[in-house]
Parts: sequence; structure tokens; C-alpha cells
Amino acid sequence: MKIQPELKIIADHLRSSCFLIADGIMPSNEGRGYVLRRIMRRAMRQLHKLGSIEVSMYKLIDILIKEMAVSYPEILRAKDVLIEVLKNEEEKFRETLDKGLAILDQQIAITKNKKLSGSIAFKLYDTYGFPLDLTQDICKEFNLEVDLEEFNNEMELQRDRARKNWVGSGEVSEDKLFFELKEKFGETKFIYHQSTYCQSKILAIVENNKLINEINNSNNSCFIILDQTPFYATSGGQKGDDGNIILANEILKINDIDYQNIKNCLDISETRKFAGNLFVHFVSDCKGKFKVGDEVFTLVNNRHRQMRAQNHSATHLLHKALKQILGNSISQKGSHVDAKQLTFDFNLSRAMKEDEIEQVEELVNFYIRENSTVETNEMNLEEARNCGAEALFGEKYDSKVRVVKMGPSLELCGGTHVKQTGNIGIFKIVSESGIASGIRRITAKSGFYALQHFKLQEKKFNALLESLKVKQQFDEVKIDDNEFLSNKVGFDQISFFKNEDTHNIINSSQHLSTIQSMQKTAKIGEDLQNQIKLKDKEIEKLKKQIWQINLQNLSSEKIKNIKFAYYIFDETDAKDLRDITNQVKGWNNFSSSQIIAFFSKKDNKVSLCLSISSDIENNYDASKLIIPMIEKIGGKGGGGKKDFAMGGGINYDGIYQAIEILKANI
Repeated sequence: MKIQPELKIIADHLRSSCFLIADGIMPSNEGRGYVLRRIMRRAMRQLHKLGSIEVSMYKLIDILIKEMAVSYPEILRAKDVLIEVLKNEEEKFRETLDKGLAILDQQIAITKNKKLSGSIAFKLYDTYGFPLDLTQDICKEFNLEVDLEEFNNEMELQRDRARKNWVGSGEVSEDKLFFELKEKFGETKFIYHQSTYCQSKILAIVENNKLINEINNSNNSCFIILDQTPFYATSGGQKGDDGNIILANEILKINDIDYQNIKNCLDISETRKFAGNLFVHFVSDCKGKFKVGDEVFTLVNNRHRQMRAQNHSATHLLHKALKQILGNSISQKGSHVDAKQLTFDFNLSRAMKEDEIEQVEELVNFYIRENSTVETNEMNLEEARNCGAEALFGEKYDSKVRVVKMGPSLELCGGTHVKQTGNIGIFKIVSESGIASGIRRITAKSGFYALQHFKLQEKKFNALLESLKVKQQFDEVKIDDNEFLSNKVGFDQISFFKNEDTHNIINSSQHLSTIQSMQKTAKIGEDLQNQIKLKDKEIEKLKKQIWQINLQNLSSEKIKNIKFAYYIFDETDAKDLRDITNQVKGWNNFSSSQIIAFFSKKDNKVSLCLSISSDIENNYDASKLIIPMIEKIGGKGGGGKKDFAMGGGINYDGIYQAIEILKANI
């Protein structure tokens, strides 16, 4: 029985690919990785020729292991990595294989001079991701070759266009470095939608915009370029992943890592991308030593990834809810998604009303409870727009985009998301404020941090109630739980909104009960305030009685026919001192030819009031007389009018010196 040549090619290339991967080599755009990718894609093309319509090369790994694992046990140990690499590579390859082959077949049919146009080969490479080496292999089957000179010219023109269109950091040297790295190593292969870990190879280490060969314990402010990464890079408002990079030979099982005994580990604080899709991993701490060419395992911080995914999905639902409550004119103007919270900016020329904020929050939590499956599809930009997907105004998109659907929300988005809306858990709006003319910002939390927010607010609230001695009164205010489960207006039997299109997100019965309970709660506070006011009045009355007792023996001494009186009060603030002075200057025996200086001490501060009766204003000016007195009590300036001036200081011991200066100036 004759074996088909395609099957021989598949078997041979599968074996070669798996041995190379098990040996630590990963597919890439240069060096050994490029050889591996070419081998893999030759086998994948043969599968395609045989009519395989699904990703299938990775399914042959079990057969390979069965036949060869006894002699080559490393392929059994590397089984998980082999499956992941082959599956991801074929998925990516199949995205453009059909379109690329259709165009290539058409061009081969009309080529007459035995040389395929280099511009066509470049179009296949640039637009459809069709590698040059595959185009060359197919052309060889038809005794054709690719015009490499024309292809290279097109490639150089594309690089020039990329440089002109790139908006970088503003640092010429930095932008140049990123372009040089991209031209040398190609774009980073990213698999963050498929996995949170993978085996990678260090392509470059950069410190202070200079390439270095290795990083050790002393290098804590550099960045790493890998051939492939599971890390999401900061974009679309979502902060890039953090996590770890560990030498591959230190990990035996991916789910059983003993970080305490790991000798070589990098902490990655954030991942960003430059010059298109060059992923840059910023190192915050280094343990051990890493060098260019090392095979490593890259592991995303799963907890932070999940929290950012919760918040990112929540922003989509929030956008939809805002349109529902405030109208379709609402559009997203920006966002920032991190693990602890999210912010969402949108156009609105006024502050949101309290009931609008409550309804938006209620609606988002309703969408979460629906537990809709989050669906993602890649399609052409025009197709995405035609199906109603929301696109950010002013945002530039590639010709092929990722469309994310969850419940009623349909948006263009490349970020990470939960699998079901129910995974978000709970959503809480923390604040709503203006950040620019016509732009509002909502700050919100979801999941774990939303729950922590509720707990913290509850603890602070209970502490306040306890301190005010009104907790028992507050606990007596009740709302019937059934009000929140009413199926009469807007809700079904499991507390889902029946029809949010009515804008009556909170049913009227619940709304009325809530208002009544808030009125009862407010009355507790009002009663407490009234009690405080009554006590304040009693305190004021007692104060005046004490002042009057203290001033019963107040007398004046004569200085050049001017009566002068002073008094020093304890624990009296500036406002009360002013009131006392105004009261005393109205007494008959202190109303003419009189100068009064009252001092007070409270909270390590000294206050001074200086009063001059109206009949001697032409001879004495309180605003001038007080200046040297203020200096003696450790203050500056002082101010007022000719008949009355005030000031303060911090030197209690200087009061009597101030009195003597005033006497001398009289």
C-alpha cells in the first residue's frame, strides 16, 4: 500500500517540531524559532491540503508520544507545552491560510514569466499574515520563484511608513530603540487570550535604553523582550499584566511552583507595547541571573488578571447602562481599568442625579445576575460596525477587530474579560464627578474590592452609630425584604428586571419604601442635631454667666485722662473673645474715653481684641496700636479698624509685655 506523500510530510514535520519544542525552542520570527515555525507550517499546510477544516496537528501528539516516549521521555514531560504551542500556532496560521491561498492560487494562474510579483508576496505577508517562506514553498510546486528584490523594497517602504506614523514616547532615542528591536526580532507573539503562562525565550534585555547581555540581583530597572508572551500589554484603557518570569529548567510542573525555593525569578510590574506589537516587560525586582537566549516560563499574576477582567467587563456593562438611563447620546471618552477599581469617562454636561446613579448601578448588577456568556469574535472592521458593535470615537482600529458581546453589550475590544457576566460578582459606583467641560467620570469597583468597599463602609457606619449612641434607633428602621423581590413592577421571580427599556429600573413600591426608611433615618439625625443645638444654647448661656462673674471686678486705670482696662481669659476662643469685648464696651462705665485689651488662651494659641471708644478715635487708632502688641505674643500683622482690631499669636508669656507696650503708647 502506497502512503500519501502528504502524510509522510506531516509525520516527519510533527516529529521534528515536537523534538525542537521539547528541547526548549519556541516558534518565532528569527533564528532557530523561525526554522521551527517553517517546519510546523509546512505540516499544517499538508493537513489543509488533505481537507482538515479544524485545528488538528496537536491531536497527533498522543500518537507521537505512544510511539517514541520510551526512547525520548522528554516529549512526555513536555506534553502540555507541546499541545499549547502547536494548537496556538495552528490557530493563528489558519486565520489567514484560506484567504492567502485563494489570492496566491489566483496570482499563480496568471503569472507567465516564472516569477511571482514581490508586491503580491508582500501583500500576502503584510495584509494576511502569509509568511514569505510558505509563499516560496508553494511557488516551487509550480516551478515559480518570488521576486525577492521587489519584496524587500516593499518591506523597506513599509518600515518607513511605520516610522512616520508611530506616535511614541517623545524620546527619539527610545522610539528608535523600539523600532530597531522590532525590526530585529519582529512583533511579539501574544497568547493572552488563550493562556496565562507559556514557555518563552529572552530575545533582549534593555537597561537605560542600552542592550545588555544579562540581568542579575543588581538590575531592578530594566525591561525584557520575549519571543512570545501570555502577558496583556497596557492598551484600550486596561493596565498591562504583572507576574513572573522564571528560568524554564526550574519548573517541573506548571501548577506546582515553590516560589520560596526558586533561585532565578523576575518580578514584572507591568507590560506595555511599543512600535506596534513589540511587548515590553518591565522588571521591578530580580532574583538570580538571566541572560539573552535563556528559555523561561512566563506566568501572569492570575489574581490581578481576573480582577482586571472583572473591571473591564464591568466597564462594558456600565457603558450600556449609561446609554439606557441617560440616552444613546452617551459615549465613552476614556477609561482606566486596574485590579482595584475602574474609571469610566463619558460625555454629559451636568452632574448625574442621585437616582440616576442608583438606577445605573442597579442595571449593571442586573446584567451581572443574568450571567450571560461573554462571546468574542474576530471580524473585519466594517462587518463589526454593520452588526452594531460600539467603537470608540477617534480610536484607530486595524482592519481586523475583536468583537466582545456580553448580554446587551456589543463592543470592539482587545482586552481581557470574564467568561460569564456573573463572574464579575457585584458592582458598586464609588463616585461621580466632573473632570473637564462636558465630561463626567464614574469611579467604581467590582468583585472582591466592591465587597471590601461595602464592608469598610459598614464598619465606619457602625462605628459612627455607636459613637453617637443611636445604633438601636437606627436598627429599628426596617424595609420589608419583599419590596426588593416584587414581581409587580419591573421584576420577575428571581429579581431580574423584566424590561429595562421602560427606564423604570427601580419599581415604584421599592422606591416608596426606600424613601420612607430614609426619612425615618434622617429624623434620627435631625433629633440628634436638635439635641446638640439645645446643649449648645445651654453652653452659651453658661459661658456668659461665667464671663459676667469674671468681669464683675473689672476696673480701669487712668493714663493721661484715658481709661484703660485689660483681662486675660482661659479656654476662650477668638470668636467668644470678640463677643465679650463688644458686650463690655457697651457698658456705661466703659463707653467713653476707654481703651480695652482682652486676651485669651486656648489650644496653645493666644488671641487679642483691642477696642477704642468712639469719642477718642481721632487720637488713637486700634489697627496701629495692636501691631507691636501682636509681635510680643508671637504673631504677625493684626488688623481691623480705628475703633476695633484683632490678632493672634503663640507666646502666652508675652501678654504682659504687650500690655506694657500699649500703656506706653497711650
